[in-house]
Amino acid sequence: MLDVLPLADSVTKLAARCAYCGAPALFSLRIAADVRQEVVGGADKYAPVCRRHYAQLETGLRPAGPAQGCAGA
Repeated sequence: MLDVLPLADSVTKLAARCAYCGAPALFSLRIAADVRQEVVGGADKYAPVCRRHYAQLETGLRPAGPAQGCAGA
């Protein structure tokens, strides 16, 4: 990828929005109850989340909405 980047005329960076607060989503969180290490799927298996909600959901805490002061609200 880095080899062809200098040859590009333009670069478009795409980013998803957090499914809980709308902040830029830097992570994909598995929402499917599947214990396999590799799971192929789309929106039914994964959700885009910001750093805050990724940390909350990985530790089992209930996600806070934008009213709790999330950066993307």
